[in-house]
Amino acid sequence: MHFEYWRHRLRARLFEWLRRPEAALDEYRRLLAVAPRDPWVLNALGYHHAQARNWSAASDAFEAALEIDAANADAWFNSGYVRDQLADRAGAITAFRHAVDLAPAHDRAWYGLGMAYAGEGRHAEAVEALAEAAACNP
Repeated sequence: MHFEYWRHRLRARLFEWLRRPEAALDEYRRLLAVAPRDPWVLNALGYHHAQARNWSAASDAFEAALEIDAANADAWFNSGYVRDQLADRAGAITAFRHAVDLAPAHDRAWYGLGMAYAGEGRHAEAVEALAEAAACNP
């Protein structure tokens, strides 16, 4: 067992539970120093950056997670969400598409895909994706 890894990971989760996002983010940064190639850590760090609306840092973290684990549907969803926030609809569609290809029951990815299609004016595709989202989570 890697003591430093678990110490920072559990402290980060505790700070999340206590609703202290800055302290949690600091712990995730320390955790990243201990485990720089852990996709779980990179996703968690990206999530916290996204919560703080630091889209560039969030995007960097999710992209780094995907470089390590390209089969991570949640990282693809997170990347799509950030790209959508940055008004990169084509990038969001690509990321959400990867997420649903890897996890066909990922309702949030289907929803994101539908909204990105709608933002591009591709309404028929948007309706299909939103119908899939509804089917996943009736």
